[in-house]
Order: sequence, then structure tokens, then C-alpha cells
Amino acid sequence: PLDKCSEQGIVVFNTPGANANAVKELVLAGLLLSSRKIVAGIEWAKTLKGNGDAVGKMVEKGKSKFAGPEIKGKTLGVIGLGAIGALVANAAIALGMDVVGYDPFLSVDGALQLSRHITHVTNLDEIFAESDYITVHVPLTPDTKNIICAENIAKMKDGVRILNYSRAILLTLLQAFRAEKSALMLQTLLQMICLALTALLLCLTLELQLPKVKITVLKWLQKRLRTILKTEI
Repeated sequence: PLDKCSEQGIVVFNTPGANANAVKELVLAGLLLSSRKIVAGIEWAKTLKGNGDAVGKMVEKGKSKFAGPEIKGKTLGVIGLGAIGALVANAAIALGMDVVGYDPFLSVDGALQLSRHITHVTNLDEIFAESDYITVHVPLTPDTKNIICAENIAKMKDGVRILNYSRAILLTLLQAFRAEKSALMLQTLLQMICLALTALLLCLTLELQLPKVKITVLKWLQKRLRTILKTEI
């Protein structure tokens, strides 16, 4: 609470947008991860160890399994054009994507920060219908809590990729995946979670002396996700 911080001489600042560029870069990484089967490719490459001179031929034969769509020329729907959403939208334009943005509270100053090539729409259904990729950048409110749900996913293209680097709408998203049985979307989500767990495990191992049981649990989660990616999708 602010009053407790003040009593102890701790100054609290509101710094909106301070990490906007960092999140933008994570979203761009997510776009590529969702398209290029990067995590699956890494896991497959590990299985080639010990094959010596045969690796080259094995790569040529197997690499087509990890092909994916290019993002250039695809449509990105950006829900929320604040500090982060605007950076994502502009970066996507620079990468050759078509960008459709939605933000009912877009200010004049905010609009001036957007590329003129971005199409601003006033109805979320247009985002859902037109987008190959959708990225969400809105605060968690009663109006946005269920913004990605089974009903709205039904309005989307088959194979749409959804990136959520916002707030706690993820549970609703998982329920929607289950309802729609979208293997591609679920696989994309699991790949990103698996990669995040791998990075987290590496950081914790290098930086912290955690109890062995916690490291074991993280490794089990990582192994389980990899198994799901290989056998259940």
C-alpha cells in the first residue's frame, strides 16, 4: 500500500510504458515462434547428436517437417493500441505485415504515433475475421476479461495464432482451446510455455541456489510439455 511505503520513506512511481519496448520484442519473438516451429526444431536437432557425417543428409531430409508460414504479407490484429500495442503495430508494418488495430480509447496523441499504414477498426469482429495473428494488449477489466473466448474464436480464421502478453485472460484462452479443439493453436501455446520453462530453468539454475525438489518439478514440467508436443498434438 502507498501509505505504508510513504511511512518508510519509499517513493512509488507510476511508469506507464517503461517496459513497452521489451514487451514489443517478446511479441515479435512470439510471432516467429508461432510460425516457424522453432522449439520443435530444436528438440529434433538434439536427436541428431552422434550421427557424425550422416547429419547433413538427415537435416536435408527432415527439415521440411519444421516449415511454417512467413509473417510477411499476413494480417496482424492488434487489440489495444497503447504504449505497447502501438510499438507492436508499427514494428509489424516494418516487417511487411498488414496491421489492423482496435482501441476504442485511442487518443489523438496515440494515433499520431501510429504508422499511416495501420487500419484502425471500431469493431472487434473485424479483427477476429481478418487476422492471421492476433495480439492482445489491454488491461484486465470486466469488459476485457473474456475477450478471447470460444464464441470469439469461432469468428476467427482456421489456424489463427493468438499471442497474449497482457493480463490474466489466459485461463479463458485455455478453455477456448479445449472447446474448439484447435490443435495448431494449442501446440503454439505449449511450445511457448515450454520455451519459457527452459529459459526459467536455466536462469534459476545459474542464478539461484534453489532446493533440489523445486528444480526437479520444473524439469518434470518441461519434460511433460515436450512429451505432449510430440505425442498428443
